[in-house]
Amino acid sequence: MSIIGHVYKDEKVKMKKNKYKRKQDYIVDREVEARTIADEIESNAGSRVRFIYSATATGKSTLSEKVIAFLDHSNTFRIKTLNKNKRNNTLAGEYFCLLFKKVYSSLKSREGYSLEYYIKNKLDKNIQKELISCYLEQWATRANMFTVLFTGIFYFIQKFFNIGFFDLNNIISGNSLLSKKIQYHYIVYVLSALPCVIIIENFQNIDRQSFDEIINCIDSTKAAKNYYIFEYTLSENTSMEDLENMKDLLADCGVEIKLMELCDLDSAYLPDFIENHFETNILSENFNTDLQNFYAHLETGNLREVIDFTLNYDGNLSYGEEGETLKLIQGLSQIEIMLLFTIIYVNEKYSEEQLIDFWAQRGFSEKNQKNALKVLTEYRLIDYTENRITISHASILDICMNNRELFEDINSMTYNNLKNYYMSVWKNSNLLDAECINVWDIILQLFYY
Repeated sequence: MSIIGHVYKDEKVKMKKNKYKRKQDYIVDREVEARTIADEIESNAGSRVRFIYSATATGKSTLSEKVIAFLDHSNTFRIKTLNKNKRNNTLAGEYFCLLFKKVYSSLKSREGYSLEYYIKNKLDKNIQKELISCYLEQWATRANMFTVLFTGIFYFIQKFFNIGFFDLNNIISGNSLLSKKIQYHYIVYVLSALPCVIIIENFQNIDRQSFDEIINCIDSTKAAKNYYIFEYTLSENTSMEDLENMKDLLADCGVEIKLMELCDLDSAYLPDFIENHFETNILSENFNTDLQNFYAHLETGNLREVIDFTLNYDGNLSYGEEGETLKLIQGLSQIEIMLLFTIIYVNEKYSEEQLIDFWAQRGFSEKNQKNALKVLTEYRLIDYTENRITISHASILDICMNNRELFEDINSMTYNNLKNYYMSVWKNSNLLDAECINVWDIILQLFYY
């Protein structure tokens, strides 16, 4: 079939007989670091902040997972953020919104701590006045005085009969100033009422609005016993100086702040690392020797490259300038590359069903797409998070975007199909429709590239 001047076949994906079948992730080593952090959390010595920093793909997230495994703690909220690189701008308030949604979803059925309970029972008078003033200001800017008066009367009727004034669905999904204020005050309430562990990935990408709100939350609840783990990746765009500046800004909160550098995995653990990532026993004397030599050759202890070295290994050791992950991606079929770039561009906005439907309408069969997604999953290039597909690591995004010329035709076809479709939807959308916000997010994401 012809798509924008290039011909691509709806190719049948040959399911690779992969002797390196994926195993459930297992955390190797990091016992000392994980136990150190877990002991600090269990000591209940007041609110503290711990930055875990290192180069990309050295195990920051898996260390956090090991900490969680050590804890008997029901109030742990791990914030998984979107993978981004220097071409991506984080939207204002994005990180704080992710924090709110995680806390809300985790506590919505917990008596005394749900958002609904907070709104009905825990809004103090000063906050209520602030929120009502904000609500009326919003109406005054877009409605006539009769509507504002009616809204005010309706509020007092609700108040008299003890009916909730604030619409829960609007607060959860809304982007208004009123919704944001309620979300902020709810997080402060939870952090004050419960000893929480807050873990945030990719903290180097946090937007300034979210950073300021998190600082305010920490400052407002510093008397509580909360523990914050911020994972920070050092790169050519995020320096140690940037991290020190973040630490200085947080210092005004008056809580203890520590930096923990995560060193490269000891090479002695490499066989365990590989053995626990793949179901089939692939270790041999030659492979172990080549693996050790390959790891010593890496500038940083990038475990993503170690996995891909294993996937690419054919009995010969070579040090290609392109890196093992790029070599793996170059070996993918056209449809696999097309789906990988689609997932990068929409960045966690699609479920598998939505992704398959998009390309099925453009001539690619459901069966072939499912086979391609299975390959991408087996190769650890994509993950599924709460029914959404995302790339498995920010390093994959960097590799694909920095080497787009190697995939120029497929990348251009993918990008233009997405852009043309979403621009068409945007032009024909009701701007007040909630779905339109999602469309706009995807358009922004596309234009960042």
